[in-house]
Amino acid sequence: MGTEEHFDKIIPLMITFLSNSNDNYYQIAQCLISFASDFSLS
Repeated sequence: MGTEEHFDKIIPLMITFLSNSNDNYYQIAQCLISFASDFSLS
């Protein structure tokens, strides 16, 4: 449960930071978000 709360806070920060960076970082962010989503749901 605590882990999911952590993801809820960190993912928007990652999106904000990485979407302001170049495309490579954005693609990495997308991969991390997908991984985090799968991890949270499982």
